[in-house]
Amino acid sequence: KWRTYLLSIPFWLVAFGYLGLRATILNFDSDFTMYKFENEYANDVGLRIYTFLSTIPDYLTLLVWPHDLHIDRDYPVATTLFAWKPLVGLGIITLPVVAFVRALRRKDSRVPWLPWIALWTLAAYGPSSGILIPVNSLFLEHWMYLPSISLFIALGLLIDRSRAKAVASRMTVAFAFIAAIGFAYLTFQQNWVWQSPISLFSHILKYNPAAGRVRHNLAMALDESGRVDEALEQYQFIIEHGGHYPQTYHNLGQIHLRAGRLDEAEKNELRAIELAPRFHPPYVGLSKIYEARGDAKRAREYYEKAVELVK
Repeated sequence: KWRTYLLSIPFWLVAFGYLGLRATILNFDSDFTMYKFENEYANDVGLRIYTFLSTIPDYLTLLVWPHDLHIDRDYPVATTLFAWKPLVGLGIITLPVVAFVRALRRKDSRVPWLPWIALWTLAAYGPSSGILIPVNSLFLEHWMYLPSISLFIALGLLIDRSRAKAVASRMTVAFAFIAAIGFAYLTFQQNWVWQSPISLFSHILKYNPAAGRVRHNLAMALDESGRVDEALEQYQFIIEHGGHYPQTYHNLGQIHLRAGRLDEAEKNELRAIELAPRFHPPYVGLSKIYEARGDAKRAREYYEKAVELVK
């Protein structure tokens, strides 16, 4: 009954209220895009639709058998509808839409909960689909957390219906037991990945070696654990492969400062400021460098500049 769907009005009001704020008070860049440069994916809604459809079979594969889990995936943009992943994705979303329409037209629907399942899944994944608003990542596992709730509820309802037949019920129990063993094994494996920041970031880099942010985090974790030489190698790798981030140069400067290599420390801190003049940590670093050299005047100047930027 349509009256049932009226209960969702508060949620729609919250959603549209956020969109209104995002378009006005929270719109700091005068647009909705998350890209600050020309990008085919951001400029072409067709590519965004093809890529959205392409992600659906991959997400379902991970839900069925969650293997090779890692963040910062380098997911390709789909350039055509006529590839197997977009076509499979189109078929997958067409089925619940057709069932939804039929359920609304037939009061004796065998699965009256299917419209709710379809609405929940599409509404929960819609903001991350990138169709209306280009998103800055194409495939992230945690985007499936909320949409998957409805899918698992649907699975539970189907299992509950199978109890009416003894044979189907026994098969369901056997399948659930085997699946639980498999998922337990995968969970045990994943615990080794998440046991420390170093193991986590190293695991991600096996799949996406070009992930500069992840490599930067790995370098920081190595430095914090006392593995300074390895941290230096990671920072140098980032710079040699075009990753010119102010944080990288600042952290390099701090390592050289602790080792007493003041000239190297100064060079890296100045490079960090060159890349991001309003990034305050390099000014603090330079203040410490000049203090170590006995230049109190310049040390104070850079410290005051850092304080000014923080205000």
